[in-house]
Amino acid sequence: MQFYKSCVRNPAEPVARFHVGNLTLIPRLLAYIIAWQLTPRGSNHATLHEEELILLYCIMNQLKVNWVSTMVEHMFKSTRLPDYRFPYAIFVSKLIDYFEVDTTNERNDTIKAASEIDNSTLLKMGFQKEDDSWVFRRNVANRAENEAADPANEEE
Repeated sequence: MQFYKSCVRNPAEPVARFHVGNLTLIPRLLAYIIAWQLTPRGSNHATLHEEELILLYCIMNQLKVNWVSTMVEHMFKSTRLPDYRFPYAIFVSKLIDYFEVDTTNERNDTIKAASEIDNSTLLKMGFQKEDDSWVFRRNVANRAENEAADPANEEE
């Protein structure tokens, strides 16, 4: 709980659930990468699960993570639980190609680049490019409202 509150934009607000939308830029991007790339789920990416919070904490605090164990555990979950997608398709495909595994009678699905992280991803997450950095759109709107309401900004 303490770690999550240290990553949110408004730490004074009560926490009912670990919602990604409350996080600042870096933790929010890391949560996105964890939930969509490293340990992807089929739904509700807006709420962080305990496993994702632990990974976020480890990454933010530069603690070692047993990534092999994490990946294997997630791959097994994807075979048992309908909400978990099978991850690492490109990585596994490259291994199959490298080791020349015969896939003649196997199902073949096209891999899409839908999970690519770029400027449009940040825009969808509620960020806006301002000068050389990314800021929350709400902060820009609030600042504009405050500047408009400030009598010192009015011309005489």
